Amino acid sequence: MLISTVKKWQGGFKVNNQFWIPEDSANEDYKSILLWQESGGVVEDEFSQEELLEKAKFVKKQALKQLRDCINLSPTPRNGGAETYRIGNDYVTFKLSASDIPMINSIISYLSSISSDLNPNPTRGWTDINGVRWQLNIELFRSIVNHLLARDEQAFDLYNSRLKLLDSINSLEDVENFDINQIPDEKTIEVINEPNNI
Repeated sequence: MLISTVKKWQGGFKVNNQFWIPEDSANEDYKSILLWQESGGVVEDEFSQEELLEKAKFVKKQALKQLRDCINLSPTPRNGGAETYRIGNDYVTFKLSASDIPMINSIISYLSSISSDLNPNPTRGWTDINGVRWQLNIELFRSIVNHLLARDEQAFDLYNSRLKLLDSINSLEDVENFDINQIPDEKTIEVINEPNNI
């Protein structure tokens, strides 16, 4: 067999980028590989450094995406999604996430539909983290939705900043050590958001 390249491949060898040869001393093609090595042939690794780097980046990107989609990615992490709002003179804490937006929007629609001259400011109950039920009007529900949308947008901006930072890394070791939970500082975000780095 005429051999020009040999690469480690799935527990054996890929010869000339076409044939898979098992690492078996009884196999004649494997013996040809050994002779080829003795005459100066070099067996390549299964994956190049570039391929390993891209693979490691892909794994980290999937972990980042999962973190973002769980809404754990927040520029200012709060008590497990607990948000504090001012209602009159009181500060009330609700446990909320972006997944609550459709429900809150349906409440807003309902309250809008029952609003009348006799009841221009209808309310609906919403329970805080202490189990106390608060009566919220349309404007309070709207402000909660706007807040959640802004927080979600910040989470996506932070995700994109981390993604850009990860893409800028050229070392396999640095990619493996990249902490998906670490929030880049403002200086880092400014650098990676410059037009020549996008």
